[in-house]
Amino acid sequence: MKTNEKALCNFSINFGSRDPSALIQTAKTELAKHGGQLTGDMEQGEFSVASPSVEGWYRISGNEITFVITKKPWYAPCGLIEGKLKEYLQA
Repeated sequence: MKTNEKALCNFSINFGSRDPSALIQTAKTELAKHGGQLTGDMEQGEFSVASPSVEGWYRISGNEITFVITKKPWYAPCGLIEGKLKEYLQA
């Protein structure tokens, strides 16, 4: 995990009482459907999305998952990326 890269976006999502392993499995499945991938476990890992090209890492603490975006196109606002990741987690 490249935690020393500059964060272009940083946000946390509360997933309530949902099981973290189920959350990660859902995210892996949804990202794969959209040409991306997630590697990691219930504590931390990395992810990427093909279009638009977005990369970053995540860390889970308690009932919150924090995403740090380290690569994104200039035209993709952080709010859009956050919204898409929320969608992928709730599928």
